Formats: sequence, structure tokens, C-alpha cells
Amino acid sequence: MFSALLKKLFCVSIFIMPIIGLMISCSPEYPLAKAYIKQAPKGSILLMRPGFVYKSNKLRIDLSDKMSEAEKDSVAFYRSSFVQYIYDSAFLDAYINNFVDGLLSGGFDVYAQEYIDSFMNAGAPAYIVNLAQLQMDESRDSTFEAIGESDEEGNNVYQDIKINTVHLNSWIEVTELNADSGKVKKLFYASSLARDGVSSRLSVLPTGELRLTYKIDSLNLNDLYDLAAKSGKIYGNYLYDYFMNEYIRKSLPPWVQPVRSLHYDLDLRRIRNSGGEGFQEIEEGR
Repeated sequence: MFSALLKKLFCVSIFIMPIIGLMISCSPEYPLAKAYIKQAPKGSILLMRPGFVYKSNKLRIDLSDKMSEAEKDSVAFYRSSFVQYIYDSAFLDAYINNFVDGLLSGGFDVYAQEYIDSFMNAGAPAYIVNLAQLQMDESRDSTFEAIGESDEEGNNVYQDIKINTVHLNSWIEVTELNADSGKVKKLFYASSLARDGVSSRLSVLPTGELRLTYKIDSLNLNDLYDLAAKSGKIYGNYLYDYFMNEYIRKSLPPWVQPVRSLHYDLDLRRIRNSGGEGFQEIEEGR
């Protein structure tokens, strides 16, 4: 029954995806996105990198209530399984190198902060991108695994499994130096996650009962450096999307509002509806 449903969904997706693609290509944003992609160069970026990564362990097991919050933070950090062992320089290099690679492949000239003189002479458009803060939060969460259908009524089997998780939170400040108003500054937020992998198997006992067995593929430090690299790559693409959608917004007539936000995959070189994917803008005062 489950496999039959998957086949139906697959067939429906084959039919629907070309229609969605046609709808996007007919929208007023699409030709402007294509025009932006063809532009070269697209501008100059001065990249400001942080000096370190904030790290915390959210587990507070067996900590005395007599401790101050600062003391609890310190003790919890040195009890952490992962974040205390991360080397900031290697983590930041993995993040920033992939962040920059995406922007370079998208047609931007990127300058390190020690080359500010060259950046200031590069001309418009010019942006200062400040990787204002990176924060890693280690915790231990529950996940509910729903595995298969237990009977004709479609009942499912659930198992409460404790897994290790590390969230990477990024705050990125973007300042446009040559905006019509003189300077435009925006703050963006994005979050990514690394966690234990869970593989499971559903067995039917002779009694007709179901038994769920599972195996945990434990998180390790290499996974966290991979998280840095993948996050930098994704967020470099998000920044490209922001610049592209800003170009679209400014290029449309004043009485026309963008219908949708677009995403341009820098690897596949394809345009699609962002579907809500991208930075979360933090408004001033929040």
C-alpha cells in the first residue's frame, strides 16, 4: 500500500513539476533574474570575518541551583561532547572558504578586510558583508520515528529516540554602500543542524505484533566541520539570492510588486521558486 502511494506521488510530481517550471518562467521576475545572472561583474564585497565562534552546551544535568548562570555555562561547556573540542580557526576557514567560493562563482569580487583600500577603489556597486556572529549550541533532543504501516487501518509505530544535536546559528550583516539613500544596512539570520543519524527496521513478530529496532550513527567532530563547510556554501548562495531578488525588486515598475522570491542554484545554474528558503531578515529593534 505504501509503495503504491509513493508511485502515485512520483507520477503526480512528474506531471506537476514542468507546469510549475512554466509558471515561474512566465512570471515578470524570471527574465529579470536571467538578466541579473548574465551581469558581470556584479559588484565588490568586503568580507569581515569573526575572530571566534560562540559555543555553548544547553544540557544542564546535575548542575547546582547555587551556581550562577555564568558558572553553569562554564561547567556545561567543559562537559560537552563536541563543541569544546572544535578549533575555531579550522571551523571558520571551512565556513568562510565555501561562503566566498559561492560568491566568486556568482560573479562578485570578494576582498578580505585587510584589503580595504583595494575594495574602496573598486567602484559601485559595493557591499560590506560582516559575518557578525556564529554560534554553536549543543543539546540532546528527542525525535519520533514513524516507521511503516502496522495494519490495514494504517496505524504507525513510533519510537522516542534521544539524539545528539548541534545547531549552528549565523547572523550576517550586509551594508550596501552605494544605495540611493546613501547606505542601506540589513541583518540576516540563518540556522543549520547536525545530528546523530538514525536507521531503523520494522519487524513483524509471529504474534502479529510489530517490533522496531534502530541503530544510531553517532555524530563526530568531522561532521561538525562538514556542517561549517555546507553552511558556508548554502549561505553564500542565500546572499547571492538576496542580491538577485533586490535587483528584481528595483527593476520592476513602482506599481508592480514581486510575486515570488527566486532562488538561483550556483552549482546547477538553475532558477526556481525559493519556496521560503533563504535568510530570515531581522528588523531593527527586534
